[in-house]
Amino acid sequence: MNVKNRKMIAAIALTFAAGILMIRADTHYVRTPETCTNTVLQSPYTNWADAATNIQWAVNAASAATFDTVLVSNGTYNLTNQIEITNNITVQGLNGTNFTFINGNYPNYTNRCVFMNAGTLDGFTISNGFLTNSTTNYPNSGYPYALGGAGIG
Repeated sequence: MNVKNRKMIAAIALTFAAGILMIRADTHYVRTPETCTNTVLQSPYTNWADAATNIQWAVNAASAATFDTVLVSNGTYNLTNQIEITNNITVQGLNGTNFTFINGNYPNYTNRCVFMNAGTLDGFTISNGFLTNSTTNYPNSGYPYALGGAGIG
């Protein structure tokens, strides 16, 4: 085998190996329940038609291995439980802080709005979070008797 053929085979092998190593990140979509007409939502929520109506559902479907993004449509998301972001994913408000709101619903609910120990959260206005002095409802916090205004912990 001559040098030219070996170089060509090496180039083909390198291209093939690079293709195997490339992993495509997915985008998972969220929209407010009021805008959803689909009665059966399909995880992994990778299009607007099947968009999750709960931010946590899309966060759970996202993969840290591929650095997925959760894209959250404009509107107010009223929480009954905190959002937990524990992987290297991006959770992004579609048009930024003037259009995408996370409301912790205090005093109706006593939860922090977002718990994070990895990832990126961007493009939200966050309000009305609260955290009690008990970690009973917050097992992933890792902080005994965590207290705070509870926007993001």
